[in-house]
Amino acid sequence: TKKTYEKAFKESEKASENYQKALADLHLSRIELEKARLNSIAKLQACEDSKTDYSNQRQKDK
Repeated sequence: TKKTYEKAFKESEKASENYQKALADLHLSRIELEKARLNSIAKLQACEDSKTDYSNQRQKDK
């Protein structure tokens, strides 16, 4: 649904921002940086999946 896609998009944007901040933080360990990177990738994939589902749903409605 549209709400699911919007939520996934916002979470993806937030995870991406957090990863960019983590890259700039010289005090983080490699493990913490990798966790932020993997979280960002997972959220982006969830967003893409939601986008595809929403697009397919809209095509069915036409």
